[in-house]
Amino acid sequence: MKKHSRLLFLLPVLPLLLLLLVLVESPNPDASIRSIWDALWYAMVTLTTVGYGDTFPVTPVGRAIGLVFLLMSITALAALIQATSGFLRKEWPCLRLRLHRRERLCVFSQVTPEALALARDLQNSQPGMLPVFCRSDTSLPRALCVPLTPPEVSQRLRPAPVPFFLMSSDRQTNEQDAAELGTSHPLYVRGSENPALPHARFFDDRRCCARGYWQDHPLENSEKTVLLIGDGELATALLEEALLSGCRSPFHPTVFHLCGNWQTWRMLHPALPGILGAETPVFHDMPDPGLCLEADRILFCGDDPEENSRLHVLYETCLPLEANIHLYALSPSLRETFGAPESVFTRRLVLHEDLDARARSIHESYIRRHGGTAWADLSPFLKASNRAAADHILTKVRLLLPQDPPRILTPDVCREAFRKWQALSDRDRYRRCEHERWMRFYALYNWRYGTEKNSRLRTHPSFLPYEELSEEEKAKDDLAWAQIGQLFPADRT
Repeated sequence: MKKHSRLLFLLPVLPLLLLLLVLVESPNPDASIRSIWDALWYAMVTLTTVGYGDTFPVTPVGRAIGLVFLLMSITALAALIQATSGFLRKEWPCLRLRLHRRERLCVFSQVTPEALALARDLQNSQPGMLPVFCRSDTSLPRALCVPLTPPEVSQRLRPAPVPFFLMSSDRQTNEQDAAELGTSHPLYVRGSENPALPHARFFDDRRCCARGYWQDHPLENSEKTVLLIGDGELATALLEEALLSGCRSPFHPTVFHLCGNWQTWRMLHPALPGILGAETPVFHDMPDPGLCLEADRILFCGDDPEENSRLHVLYETCLPLEANIHLYALSPSLRETFGAPESVFTRRLVLHEDLDARARSIHESYIRRHGGTAWADLSPFLKASNRAAADHILTKVRLLLPQDPPRILTPDVCREAFRKWQALSDRDRYRRCEHERWMRFYALYNWRYGTEKNSRLRTHPSFLPYEELSEEEKAKDDLAWAQIGQLFPADRT
């Protein structure tokens, strides 16, 4: 039983002790306790450990009762200290939360290295942002920690909508918090897409890492052979992101050689070989030394960073490698590394506001010409399709500007690329590139040709080789390239 619980248990006994104290003390001629008020005064002075000494028991029974009061005073002091400590530990941070609720806040479900990395990036991009970390009573600079769950924090912040980042390593905990929070706040949930939570925006560690990697290290025109050493979730994400956002066919075809256990992935994507043709990935149990020497780029990308570092040292020691080498590792090395929380959990990759804005713009351009469903009513799959198209824009710009391919999109770069696009007399290869990118996305989800578009059966009438499309269908692919000129509307000429 806790200290304050013991105190509450003894409180009903106090009136009986006071009455008994008066009864045993008042007949004694030397007694200083002669009334109930004297007894109450003595009890209060004793329980609060003040001890004035103006009243005191003189009989053996009275002194025994006094001893009970002394013991109760120790319990009361312990309960007071515990209550004060509890207030300072829990209630004071909660009070601070109320005081700061009108400021720019962002709430994290708990303190993790990933949450700290994202919080720092948000603070750098939005000065004055105050991160709030739930389920914690530690002290962090430029942040507020509260021993509350996200739903409890939400109750104290209403009605102001504040972004919540549910970033526990346990995805079930994140989804439970998202379900309890409901739609009162913008939610960013670490984990895989869950149709039962349509109000939440999900982000996956491996997908963020893969997308960030290919944005920071896009394929060069000279890179024809890429070797991935490793399997698992990260290697899968890297491959799929490269096949989509890095699609350069028919300009600069790239073949990916995959080392490791890819049987499950091959089983889940039977339609891809027919779509990729000569660019179909080649699978190996172990990398051939000759292949390592011929590769233009080598990625050590297993899910275990330490194993990647070990393999990297082994290969560098045994082979005279000239390829661009990148490895998934959480600590710096002599080679290019990627995957550290500071580079993966960023506003750009987690919130992807620019990506969503571009995806929405692509979709709205399409429905203005051809009709269709509004962005807000699109299924998660179709939103993902538009995001994949938006992610491919940098590759399109690099294809239009092959002499000096840019690494980021800027107004000047987009203007130059768009002028190049407008001046093209033959757009057939460019249309083919966009159609093949679109086919790859749908093939990853095992769509096939059908006379009608059917999401349940996964059939689409445009799921055909480029040569078999009608001229009208081919012309639709121009919209994706024309989108380059709409990225920075304020700067358009």
